[in-house]
Amino acid sequence: MKSLRYERFAGFSIPRILFFSIMGIILLAIPSFVLNGAFYAVVGYLVLAGIFGLVYFIRSKGEKHLLNYASVAVSVILILFGICGVVFSRYLVNVSPLYLGALLLIEGVDYFSVALCSSGGLRRSFLIILSVIVFLGGMGVIVFTLGFGIDGLSGLAKVSGASSILSCVYALAAYLFSKGNAVRHLGSEERV
Repeated sequence: MKSLRYERFAGFSIPRILFFSIMGIILLAIPSFVLNGAFYAVVGYLVLAGIFGLVYFIRSKGEKHLLNYASVAVSVILILFGICGVVFSRYLVNVSPLYLGALLLIEGVDYFSVALCSSGGLRRSFLIILSVIVFLGGMGVIVFTLGFGIDGLSGLAKVSGASSILSCVYALAAYLFSKGNAVRHLGSEERV
């Protein structure tokens, strides 16, 4: 069951890698994006993540585990948050950095659970450290949002961009570790 959680995460890592890398680069290059476009990007990500979760559940064959049903509930909640974000965008766009910070906090917790399900001591330790850094980055985004911290909007954009890129690094590491395990597993089967 633990490897199922890790493999499922790794299977959906490519959209995460793309989203967080593009988001991080844009936030670092265009600081005003944190107030203008980041909200819509996060809302779009939530809806797509929810849709991917539902499609995965529908396409999965065989016996459904409790984890599958929990992921359906999370997928529906993500879609509902996305829809509420679109419906109430007039009001919520002003707090868009909070959306990004909350997303990074949730991703940090998710990354931590995925890291615990990974195999190997050194890889697991690396993923746990990265997940804690992503979580702290999400907290940093929220703190900067509420107080605009050091350097105002530019500082908020730097913290948001760096946290997004760290999230991308985690997803990339989990994906590469997963592919490395698959190649190593195939090599050991060929020898048998």
